[in-house]
Amino acid sequence: MIVPIVIAVVVVFAIIFRTPLGFESSDDPLLGEAVSFPTSNHVPDGSLGPNPPLTPAGGPHYVQPLRAGIYEQQIPDGNAIHSLEHGMVWISYQPDEVTAPTFETIEGIASDFGRDVILSPRVENSSPIIVVSWGRRLVMEDVDEQLVRDFITTNRNRSPEPGLR
Repeated sequence: MIVPIVIAVVVVFAIIFRTPLGFESSDDPLLGEAVSFPTSNHVPDGSLGPNPPLTPAGGPHYVQPLRAGIYEQQIPDGNAIHSLEHGMVWISYQPDEVTAPTFETIEGIASDFGRDVILSPRVENSSPIIVVSWGRRLVMEDVDEQLVRDFITTNRNRSPEPGLR
């Protein structure tokens, strides 16, 4: 009698914790350009070398992910990539190329999606704004607020480890 109950409880927990409660994901086609990378394993902190001109959308990453939030200083790519693996979206911007009104727009978006988005400056960016999720990249010269919102809504939690925060 007790064995079937235990099995039922285990199955229910497995279903619930596959995507944690309160974390949404979409079935719509992913937005942005597809980005491939050879591996996505953990590597030692500081071992990734110089940052590329396009914000990475996956690949080798550091063990410690970052929390969602608005960062005033540049963050390590390796930590942000780990957060992408957990289903977050990273909005990075070239601080010398983004105007105050543009920053206010992307800051507002990041605030509206507070548990799913990292916003940070990234001086290596070859474009003013680059938005990434696991395996997808959106490069923007000017912010398209609705497109960024749609990218977040569609692409968040569509990753190897969705919903982990």
